[in-house]
Amino acid sequence: MTDAQLNSFERKCRELGFLVWAAPAVHEHGRLSHDTVLLTREHFRARFVADYGGTDGSFVAVKVQECVFLALHAKPWVLHTDGYDMELISVIASLDASETWAALGDYNEEPDVCSLQTLLHEGGATTMALSEKGRWVPTRWESDRAIDYLVTNTPQIFEVHNHWEAKYGDHKVVEFFYNSTAPVHQSWSLPTTVKYAKPDNTTAAQWKQDLDRAWAECCGDVPLQASTEEQYWWFCSTLENMFRYALRDHAVHEAGKRPKGTAAALQPRPWQHGAHRGGEGSHPERKLRVAAGRLRALMRIPDHQQACRQRLQAKLARAIGFDARTDSTVHVLRKVEAQIAAEVKDKSKARVQQWRQNMRTNGAFKWIRKGLCRIPNSIFLVTEPSVASTTIGEALDCLRRHWRSIWDRAPVRWEEVQSAYKFPADCTYAWRCPKANELAATAKSQAGRAAGLDGWSGDEVAAVPEAAWHCFSQLLQVWFARAREEESCPFPMDWRCIKQVHIPKASATQLRSHSKPLSSKDMRPISVECTLWRVTMTCVARQDEFKTWVNSWKPSSAHGALPGLGVHTAIAVLDEAFSAGEAIVSQDFSEAFDRASPDLSINALRKAGIATELATALDWVWGHQVRWLCLGHYVHPEAQEVCQSLPQGDPLSPLALLALLSGPLQQVQQDMTAQDHDCTTVTYVDDRNTVVKSLDATVSLVNSWRREAPRFGMKENESKLRIVPRGGAGKRQQFKQQLAAKLDCPESVVVDTHRILGVDFAGAAAPDIPLVTGNARLDEADRRARRVALISQGRERMKTFLATSVAAVAQWGWWRREPRQELRKFAKIMRTGLRDASTTWSKYLRMIFLGHRLDGSFTTGFQAWSMLRGAYKVGCAKNWDLRGRAGTWLNRVNRWLKKLGWRDVGPWRWRHAEFGDIFWDRESRDKDLHDHALRESWRKQCFSNFLAQDRRDATEAVAQAVQYDSDRLKAAIAAASEHGLHAAAVLGGGVVSDALFAVQCKEPLPHQCQWCFSHVVPGWDHQCWLCPCEAFSATRPAVPEDFMQRRFAWPRLNNKEYDAAVVRHVVHVRQALLSARWERRPRESDISINT
Repeated sequence: MTDAQLNSFERKCRELGFLVWAAPAVHEHGRLSHDTVLLTREHFRARFVADYGGTDGSFVAVKVQECVFLALHAKPWVLHTDGYDMELISVIASLDASETWAALGDYNEEPDVCSLQTLLHEGGATTMALSEKGRWVPTRWESDRAIDYLVTNTPQIFEVHNHWEAKYGDHKVVEFFYNSTAPVHQSWSLPTTVKYAKPDNTTAAQWKQDLDRAWAECCGDVPLQASTEEQYWWFCSTLENMFRYALRDHAVHEAGKRPKGTAAALQPRPWQHGAHRGGEGSHPERKLRVAAGRLRALMRIPDHQQACRQRLQAKLARAIGFDARTDSTVHVLRKVEAQIAAEVKDKSKARVQQWRQNMRTNGAFKWIRKGLCRIPNSIFLVTEPSVASTTIGEALDCLRRHWRSIWDRAPVRWEEVQSAYKFPADCTYAWRCPKANELAATAKSQAGRAAGLDGWSGDEVAAVPEAAWHCFSQLLQVWFARAREEESCPFPMDWRCIKQVHIPKASATQLRSHSKPLSSKDMRPISVECTLWRVTMTCVARQDEFKTWVNSWKPSSAHGALPGLGVHTAIAVLDEAFSAGEAIVSQDFSEAFDRASPDLSINALRKAGIATELATALDWVWGHQVRWLCLGHYVHPEAQEVCQSLPQGDPLSPLALLALLSGPLQQVQQDMTAQDHDCTTVTYVDDRNTVVKSLDATVSLVNSWRREAPRFGMKENESKLRIVPRGGAGKRQQFKQQLAAKLDCPESVVVDTHRILGVDFAGAAAPDIPLVTGNARLDEADRRARRVALISQGRERMKTFLATSVAAVAQWGWWRREPRQELRKFAKIMRTGLRDASTTWSKYLRMIFLGHRLDGSFTTGFQAWSMLRGAYKVGCAKNWDLRGRAGTWLNRVNRWLKKLGWRDVGPWRWRHAEFGDIFWDRESRDKDLHDHALRESWRKQCFSNFLAQDRRDATEAVAQAVQYDSDRLKAAIAAASEHGLHAAAVLGGGVVSDALFAVQCKEPLPHQCQWCFSHVVPGWDHQCWLCPCEAFSATRPAVPEDFMQRRFAWPRLNNKEYDAAVVRHVVHVRQALLSARWERRPRESDISINT
């Protein structure tokens, strides 16, 4: 299984109550895949022991309860297996002499001749693969070989329980019985709420109308005089009644669900006793599975237990008409299993149909972008790396202890921080309660977001009608008025409840095998707050008055989570500064949001002039958090009270962190200025990147932050400190040596390239310096493209998927250096997504018909252009002289424009011989026209490249004096979209003919047409326009006089009906030729003569 397949398999196994332990992936058949997997019950104690993966075999060892199980697979036909054998023997030898172990799997050799078994038997092991008659039991269907068995040092506790007749490839299934007396672990989960969604057969407009009518039916008077809790409960219950009323004609599963807006309560997670859950599948399938289980039990019952046998036989007779006097148990079992397989197959077909239906909607985009996130089976504390968790409960407790060590730290008093730093003041934000239309617009932006502990998902609140938000706005006015009057409970208590979800960091999972334990510090916490709180705070953050207030006090170096600013503006400032600097220093805080004190942050916001009502609301939630720690479907049984961390994920948390950092940031800048060090700092939330102009400035900057961070409760993340010196290889090496003598840091701190806000910064413009981030994005794009290739939605829709979900990933971040070798990989990724092999198309015409969004050179360059233009608009890109300096952003844009025929004629202005001038200004005048001119110049450049190709059709086009015509090309692109792939192929030069097939098949060129038997070379022109055969002439219009229409079917625009008839005809001819010739083609022949 590949990583993607293993991820899907593991997700399903976790739903069924199993943990998955996989051996390391190895290269096999041209791909990286896992071939050995061990499954254990989630309520058993299980601890990773060892694993191995190689070309000679693989295994994974896990201690389950009191026994160490080793699942193994020895590769067949491998003569030298020293690595696999020795690793396996070493693991077994390292166990205590009294420890029970069992190695089971595919040995690919019978026990008598297996050298590995000889070594194990010398250690006292016993092979368990014997039948009652003392012979080896065959485990393959197509041979009598016994190569799948179990070897253990304690044979008395194992029993060959059953040999299934089920077929898995060529393998039979062998079942061993092992009884454990160790207690099992109880896990916990949070009860879910009912999920309300638009019915499949209802349009979006109809669903909106249904909800509007339902709200009018269910809503009464707003209880403005009630308590906050009563008002909150009234609103949530009324919303639920609205959804129930709108879905009254559809079945909604509510059994075991809690009402929305109620406090979360623990419930024990039920154990899964079988691989198939009773509630799943159709009734006939469940009935057959029960019958199959009883038939297997009947086969195991000894003959002397007649009473038990008769009871089972009676139940089977009632269920499936089983007659013990005439029916063979084995025969009936096979028949039942065949019926189960048929039911499962039908169910699988239904799932595929449902999946295809989902792919026709926005579900396709979610599925394409879905990442590979695996929840680890074991976790260990950073302070105790040798002790890993063995149960889900222990893993959650490791997380609890890790976070408590941060949450229970000694607090820093605001008085001390205020006296040490100067925070922004003399700014005022006057509170204004969000209006109904603002709340409704914000709620729609929450679509697709996860539900909080209040139970409301983003899709549900996005569907809530504006009339409901009018009622909620009234409640908000009451609640914030109560906060202004300092009442004891101004806001709902549930808004304090936070679900803290943990997912492994990508950097940690890439460096370990699948089954190894993960450190608690490598688990990323995501705080999911109540949805209605998130809607309210997001709405406040979007108010114009709020944005104006933030801009009045924010530090000039801040770019993250601020209106009008972003990654592009931060990179633009760093890029210009780095072109004249000595080095760039990248710093990060360790657990920034988790170590940022809500008390300090809210006081910093108060200092900046935040409204009293809003500060009270933030203190109500942030200062009294109740967090439930979650890992997958499981939750820690004890809620954690937290008051020393900002909830990462809150809409206002980044702003609070920015307010807290503003004082220390100003202090560090003053320290650098006092030491005569000129530097340029850019902050993006908690990331700090500074361009320095000397080695001493680098040392001073690092030491200053090391000194200041503890003073306001933060901690520098020394492992993420990176310094990129600028210059050639010799200069960079000299900088590294001198820095080591002045700064206490490891050698790995100084690097040649580093990712800053998703963009690679290299110390030199040399193309030999690898850009890790760009290549990682290409790998992610390739994974997504392979998913797109599985979707059968038509070529135009697949192009949309590729442009929005694949190309958008691959093109991001190539702002400072143009991709070169990477463009080949980009083109290959696009071919993978479209399922395109090489064709006879002109590659340049093919690029035009695929569109500019799928061309790597254009998309990466255009994004660099548009992002730098956005930075120029807000004044972050200023230095026009950098256009000639290699390695800068502006130089990369200028070089790209030159390839498209544009020349700079003045500051921020470029000119094309045919498309005029394009320019940048602060008002973004004619922005769309300039973008269109760039796309048009790209199409013209592609057409010019086609005319320069060494192709017969290109040479003939030059001889016919064909010129670029944008209107005609636009009509050709529209025809390709309307008439499908065959039309696009001919329009792009991808014609077919008997003569062309002969060349492809390396056969002599035919001199007679097999369709009309004329003595001519059967080329495209003859078979499409001259051959009298009825197969071609039936749809043939008048022969075009224009070369481009006759050869490529490009419309002439003077007769639309004739143009469409020409396109339909060439499609018919191409289909007929392919249908007649495809079966005759030799398999080994090349399908391309693309030049």
